[in-house]
Amino acid sequence: MPTKEHEARPPQRSEVPLRNDNPLPPEDNEHTRRTALKMFSAAGLLAMGVGCTRKPKRHIISMVERPEYMPPGKALHYASTWTEGSKPYGIMVKSLDGRPVKVDGLPSHPVNRGKSDAQMQATLLGLYDPARLRTPLQGGEASTWDAADKAVVAALKASKRAVLVTRALLGPAERAMVTSFLGAVPGSRHIVHEPVSDARRAAWKELYGSDGEIEPRLANANVVLSLDSDFLGTDGDVISQTRDYTARRKVSDAKASTLSRLYVAESAMTVTGSNADNRVPLKPSQMLSFVDALRNGGSAPPGVDAKVFAGLVEDLKANTGKAVVLAGGHLPPAVHASVAMLNDKIGAPGRTLAWNPEPSNLPANDPRDVAAAVQGADVAIFLGVNPVYDGLDIAGVATTVGHGLTNNETLSACTIALPSAHNLESWNDAAPMPGVRSVCQPMIAPLFDGRQ
Repeated sequence: MPTKEHEARPPQRSEVPLRNDNPLPPEDNEHTRRTALKMFSAAGLLAMGVGCTRKPKRHIISMVERPEYMPPGKALHYASTWTEGSKPYGIMVKSLDGRPVKVDGLPSHPVNRGKSDAQMQATLLGLYDPARLRTPLQGGEASTWDAADKAVVAALKASKRAVLVTRALLGPAERAMVTSFLGAVPGSRHIVHEPVSDARRAAWKELYGSDGEIEPRLANANVVLSLDSDFLGTDGDVISQTRDYTARRKVSDAKASTLSRLYVAESAMTVTGSNADNRVPLKPSQMLSFVDALRNGGSAPPGVDAKVFAGLVEDLKANTGKAVVLAGGHLPPAVHASVAMLNDKIGAPGRTLAWNPEPSNLPANDPRDVAAAVQGADVAIFLGVNPVYDGLDIAGVATTVGHGLTNNETLSACTIALPSAHNLESWNDAAPMPGVRSVCQPMIAPLFDGRQ
């Protein structure tokens, strides 16, 4: 009888004899092993072949083979230009693993000098917007670029009057392409559409005899008067204007006597009005009489606080050469003419106002001129604008072509809708100020089938 200790001990190799009731010759055993290995290898190769089948093209995936300067998770920064707003600004784009993730102002740019606003930083939302138009549409149905190109070219060849409608902010390269288009298409016309009309350019051209724009130099102003001009919120070069204005409002490193004073006369509360030292509620219809009274030294117009008005008159008189008056673009030309004469009286030109003969923006056409030009055309092409949202009727035009990021009101109403590339997917240039050219470079390959 074996002991319990013997029963619990695992059998040793020598104690368990190998049975082979039908042994094969050694060479047959080796042949069996080779056959099995071949079968396993064939199965493995078949699995590898299936695994290497070409997959559909995918976007926004991490790179497998990276450049030596791009380890995973390391942020890279690229300089570019933001061209989606009312002014071209220098931007610094932070990129992670080949994807733009943050937009800030470019410190070395001479216009915004590293500053940015909410609209500039929100441009990433447009880049990654899932509602972006992804393919050309004809009659609301998916099409191809080849088919769309042929349709547009055929319509232009058959047309007698074609209209190209663009936004006001166009760089030198874009302006050159517009000129080439007008030369290639007989009977064509270029129209500039902006949602909000601005009467200042026309008024300044009539007053000074040439096209251009007046730019405030708020860092030189002791007294600032705003007439329905939200220069700290939406009107003009807001970033530069805010920087210059706040430079004169720092209590910590300036004496009280050197702080600038802000007077605002406006019809609705704005960002600028909320920062005013003295705010005067005033209807747009009263602006002309208000300016004329200031210019002629008259009494306060009806509804205006007499004490505030008298203080403003004295402040402007005491700060000749160090005061400036700004007026909103929606005010009529007569107001801008009167404001120009008031600025001349207080010595603003050349000190607190500068003349820019080369604005970055083209002058916008009157909305009535835009409507007349489009409705009288055979072909209308809309690049980066949405005039249907602003009330333009394009139903009577035979061929309408819209180009934009999303299928908005204008593109939905067009016979041909074309997807645009985003600002961060495009090469471009801009002329933010005289003597300065700013380049826009793509941060990422186009996510969809769009053209800039």
